[in-house]
Amino acid sequence: MKRFVVVVGIVLLIITMVTSAVTGGCPSCGDNSPSQFLDSSSEEPTSVRPTNSQYENPGLITNTDELVIIVDVRSPEEYAEGHIPGAINLDWAKFRGAKSVFIGVENATRILGENGISQKDRVIVYCGSSTYPCTASSYVFWMLEYLGHENVSVLDGMFDAWCTLYGCTKDVTIRPPTTYTANLTEVRFADTEWVQNNLNNPMVQIVDARTVEEYNAGHIDGAINLNYERLFGDGNRLKGADELEYLLSSIGGGGLNKSKDTVVYCRSGARSTFLYLALRLMGYQVRNYDGS
Repeated sequence: MKRFVVVVGIVLLIITMVTSAVTGGCPSCGDNSPSQFLDSSSEEPTSVRPTNSQYENPGLITNTDELVIIVDVRSPEEYAEGHIPGAINLDWAKFRGAKSVFIGVENATRILGENGISQKDRVIVYCGSSTYPCTASSYVFWMLEYLGHENVSVLDGMFDAWCTLYGCTKDVTIRPPTTYTANLTEVRFADTEWVQNNLNNPMVQIVDARTVEEYNAGHIDGAINLNYERLFGDGNRLKGADELEYLLSSIGGGGLNKSKDTVVYCRSGARSTFLYLALRLMGYQVRNYDGS
């Protein structure tokens, strides 16, 4: 079974302190010793506590000290201003081509390999802000799942939350090149042809992740609207399982059906990956409509 995680930064990012990739310190980071984050008796700020106890797949959410690759998917300029210690920079824009469509398996695997990521690595991706939802990390999460990556996670709370609490660094981490071999998971991907061929399929449900205004201006026939902004709570962190369950069970009249193949879309396949991530966490079988 493929494993994925929405991880809580305070515990999981202890691993960045024990990797050989960290090349230097950061005056603003404070005490970043592993014991600080592994001590379950210490008081953990409310802002970084997990809300995963009722997710459909709670066993997929782990706190661990395994070595992982931390990937900052923001722009090089944002990375240069400060990032999580040990993180490499891999701008998500590199994976999107003309009309914001995914650049394709061959190009994506080449870029991943050039940046020192193989299909066997455990990867945590993060992007930016606690002031607005950031599509970059959920998009790369979806892409890696489509490529067949078995151990990929998204940092809950994102960079701003981490840096505010524990500081950041400007030291650059670069990994030696390797080879990335994809093992495509086709059930994570939908294109225009697939959607057109399944418009009348009773076992397929289509979910529009755009705003209500965008949806009302025109949408795919039969699509249910769930504005991606409704997935987030305070600090633009993904809502807990109980809130997500209530939300997903109340949309479209009768809620979403877990027994159906779910397809999410927006305008380009980016905002819809927020919904993709939330549905995966809640146990749905879901595809992202690329370039939608």
